[in-house]
Amino acid sequence: MNFSCNVTEEGVIGNASLSYNVSVYYNMTGDEINFLTGDLLYVQSYANQSIPNNGSIFENVTVDISTLTDARGYNFTCYFDNGSNQLTNSVNITIDNTPPNVSAFVVTTAAADYSNATDNWNYTNNADANLLAINVSVSDATVGMSRGFVDFNFSFSNGTQRNITRATNYSAGGYFNYTINISDFPDGTYYIYAQANDSLGNLNRTEYITVKFDKTAPVVTFNTGALGNFSGTVVLNISSDDATIGTGDAYFNITNSTYGQHNFTKGSSIDGTNWNISLNTVLFPDGNYTLIAYTNDTQVGNQNNSESINFTIDNTAPNTPSFSCTPSQVYTGQGVTCVCSGTDGATGVNETVFTASPSTSNTGTFVETCTIFDRAGNSKSTTTSYVVEQTPSGGSGGGGGTTTQFYTKTISRLEQEFSEIKTVGQELREKQRVRVKINDETHYVGVKKVITTSATIEIASDPVQIILDIGEDAKVDINENNFYDIYVKLNSITNGYADLTINYLHEEIPEPEEGEDASSVDTSGEIVEPEIEEEETSNLIWWIVGIVIVILIIVIVFIVLKKRNG
Repeated sequence: MNFSCNVTEEGVIGNASLSYNVSVYYNMTGDEINFLTGDLLYVQSYANQSIPNNGSIFENVTVDISTLTDARGYNFTCYFDNGSNQLTNSVNITIDNTPPNVSAFVVTTAAADYSNATDNWNYTNNADANLLAINVSVSDATVGMSRGFVDFNFSFSNGTQRNITRATNYSAGGYFNYTINISDFPDGTYYIYAQANDSLGNLNRTEYITVKFDKTAPVVTFNTGALGNFSGTVVLNISSDDATIGTGDAYFNITNSTYGQHNFTKGSSIDGTNWNISLNTVLFPDGNYTLIAYTNDTQVGNQNNSESINFTIDNTAPNTPSFSCTPSQVYTGQGVTCVCSGTDGATGVNETVFTASPSTSNTGTFVETCTIFDRAGNSKSTTTSYVVEQTPSGGSGGGGGTTTQFYTKTISRLEQEFSEIKTVGQELREKQRVRVKINDETHYVGVKKVITTSATIEIASDPVQIILDIGEDAKVDINENNFYDIYVKLNSITNGYADLTINYLHEEIPEPEEGEDASSVDTSGEIVEPEIEEEETSNLIWWIVGIVIVILIIVIVFIVLKKRNG
């Protein structure tokens, strides 16, 4: 520390001067100075210093104060002695090597006031928020801050210094403040340092606040898709990206042109980027809707409500499809063609699922399904069936000597063994029959002829023909294993239909009486011989007649043409 001592020597005449020895002492302020007892802390001395008349200044006293206690007052005294005269002068000082204390660091906009220096605060350029007021409380226990100042230093997150401003407007309570316009500050993260100086060069530059300026609304992307068709419970999802401070909240607003607003729901998010709601569309009338997504920045309030999609809610199944397979009865290997079509009144048909050319490699009754899907995922199904019969070998099959072509309709019950079905009740017209499976072999019960009160029934494979009156029945062993296998009863005849009951049997044939032959048929009706040869002969005659007629026609035409040319 450098200081000067002012003294006056009134006993000097003219421009003469007197020589003094000068000693410098100090004690703590308030302690009594006693130069005679020497109860002082000696600093240093200067010999033979010249003091002129009329007062002069003894300058350039240098004192090391590094060992003195901070924040204490001290009295430094210059003692002048020339043996006959003693002069003194002193100065009081206070030691201050401690930087000021910075507290209550506050940043304020018209919209908000934040005062926690450990948090990140966010500001936007919405109404009246461009002016950022910075306020800091600074205290200095030693010399105070009335002649001090605070520099506010704005630094971008990449280290670039954006602005430095000095605040000298000290107010009662130790507050310094400054207002800065942040409208031209790019979005991003800033560090505001408050550098407090107590005017002695003691500087506190450790306190700062992190702020983020955000003038841009989040960017919204719909992950659900545009022009969707929804049914049941669906999840509506958006992505909201805000590069500066992130998305605070997301809301889903669903409206309908007919019914107005239907739903306004805050979305949920697990990562702060993707937001969704679960929507039960069953609670909404079928129709067209608009979904608008509202997203906000965290705290700031920049809002994006410009993104929307249109979608249709459809919880109604399509109309029942029109479905058929033709022909409905074929032999193995022949083709069947199925056709299906349907309509949907809301979102339209998206897909029709059926088999256009089903297999005919196996015999039996087969059920085909057609399902119509609309664009919302609703579906409606219907079925149809077709019959596949075994392709006949040669001129006959299934009924022994009876030609397969005799029967015009076969009703197949091959889906199970007849022993599992047990009974079939069926009305049959002439040339119609029922097909059953016994021990993996195919057998038939058919109606050859129907009159008013009786019907001729044929049971095959090894054909047996029986004339049954109404109420009569028959039991037949069809595979010569000494058990009756099939039971047939004629219940009634109505409008040309014979009402038959056909049962599965496994009944042992009793031993014949002495002198009688064993029989594979037990009937209350009349057993008749199949009209095999007659039918085949009749068919052959007609073929021969036809061929003869064709030959005669050709001969006649030939003779006529020959005569004309001759």
